[in-house]
Amino acid sequence: MAAVHFEELGLSPRVRLELGSNEAIKQSVAAGMGLGLVSRHALAEDPAAEGLAVLAVDRFPVPSSWSVLWPRGKRLSPLAAEFLAQLQDLARQWDAHS
Repeated sequence: MAAVHFEELGLSPRVRLELGSNEAIKQSVAAGMGLGLVSRHALAEDPAAEGLAVLAVDRFPVPSSWSVLWPRGKRLSPLAAEFLAQLQDLARQWDAHS
């Protein structure tokens, strides 16, 4: 998602390192290795307590989408089916507001 967002903005960041987890990204940024891009949900309520600062950047946050996955051929339990129905209902509500 971020690569597409940067491309749409006409930017070509020089990526020097890609890490596989939010925690690794946060630790690297806190250690002074550069900037990182993570979801706001991956940060503590007070990012400064982790040695981090959230920067205000034009045309951010990066738009993203979510997917719901489950094993192919597996029948969902009644609880899982209800949870999926509620997620789909929320998605319809969000689409109606955009």
